[in-house]
Amino acid sequence: YNCSYFDHMYFSFLPILAIPVYQQMASNDYIYGKSYNFKYNDYITEMLANKMGLNLFVPPNATQRNNVKTILKTSHHKNEGDSEVIKVDAYSYRTIEHIDEVPVRAGNGRTYYVPVRWEEYVPVTKQEFIEVSEIKSTGDDFNHIKGLDHYQKSENNRDRSFAYDHFMAGKLYRQNQSLGDLLNTIYEQFGGTKNG
Repeated sequence: YNCSYFDHMYFSFLPILAIPVYQQMASNDYIYGKSYNFKYNDYITEMLANKMGLNLFVPPNATQRNNVKTILKTSHHKNEGDSEVIKVDAYSYRTIEHIDEVPVRAGNGRTYYVPVRWEEYVPVTKQEFIEVSEIKSTGDDFNHIKGLDHYQKSENNRDRSFAYDHFMAGKLYRQNQSLGDLLNTIYEQFGGTKNG
């Protein structure tokens, strides 16, 4: 039995072991020459998007329940000075309730039609843009960090359109103030020097 198990396991891994493309550690984009003109990877930008208020990204016709979640995925859109504009794709569902009549045979031999409620999940999406940038904190100057924490929890950010974590800051792109200007305003208001 053990020999047979090992043979099956070995031959199931054989394509991965035998085909060199499956063994490559670099991505296809890197291998085949796409250029990377962005600074921040998708993991960092998704972290910032998820720290912002989810209600900013939820599609307008998505069902709001505990079992219907909204998933955020990010991708690079364009560079704008020291910051990047990131496209956030929000994926969720809207539900349509249905009632079907299902024939059921009872113990008395007769067939009855029983109403069965069920929900159809229809995918819905929404695109939004955020602006992200690295926090340029110098040495032991923790005033930047304290100022960002105060602003993130303040009434000015009650819609949670600004987020800060791991020396990265982000905000909704559609607002009329650039991220650099907002950071400088935060630093002036809560102490510290300008960003940079």
